[in-house]
Amino acid sequence: MSTESREDALWRLAVAQILKGAPILSRSLAIAAACRTADGENWYPSCLEGVLGVKDFDWPWLNQWLAVFAAREHYPEAIFQYEFEPPGEPVAPPYANVDDVLNGMTVPELRQLARAHDISLKGATRKSDIRIHMAHVIQWKDVCAWASEKNGEQEQKTRIKRTRAKLALLSCMISGRFYNLHRHGQIVDLLKTMNTNRKPCLENHSEHNSGLACEFIQAWRFDPYSWEYLPPFFPGDTTTLETSRT
Repeated sequence: MSTESREDALWRLAVAQILKGAPILSRSLAIAAACRTADGENWYPSCLEGVLGVKDFDWPWLNQWLAVFAAREHYPEAIFQYEFEPPGEPVAPPYANVDDVLNGMTVPELRQLARAHDISLKGATRKSDIRIHMAHVIQWKDVCAWASEKNGEQEQKTRIKRTRAKLALLSCMISGRFYNLHRHGQIVDLLKTMNTNRKPCLENHSEHNSGLACEFIQAWRFDPYSWEYLPPFFPGDTTTLETSRT
């Protein structure tokens, strides 16, 4: 098998392992090609936007680990380097009452609202002064349509930000798995063909080396016949397969 075709096979395997059970796995060839093109160049926000768009997607491996993190009441610090936000309580809309709206409106918008409700601003020019004249007159029904529109825009921005972070995490985990699959093959060849003083080992490269990564590293044993038990072991894991002197 040529080097090129072997790499293609490893990229496809990396995608299949990281996205096992995911509906988007039907696009595995395009996902593998996008990750391979971006590998080592730029993973942020994600090389996958051109393939998958900026739409949320089901990722069983991530879902399973988020449940584990929640049960442990701890999320590994490494996952946050992708600006990934674990699920939590719904974020309150930025415009929930009249004061929020008056604070959020621009001066031209405030003046337009004042004219619509025959409110005299008495020559006020500063936003803070304009708000004072309007605060006790304007009711929620007067601004709820504006608030609904702006809240919808903010909700959409939040969804896009979260999906991009999820895509970035996915692309990095696929690239990480490809690297370790590739290293596994290299190490197997090394052990077969050379009388070497090197042995397989794992290294974690996170500035915030999580206890979870340490647990995996301590329990790990190199298996030359299997590609299943290789890092990343969980979403955000930066562990890699390397060699050290015996």
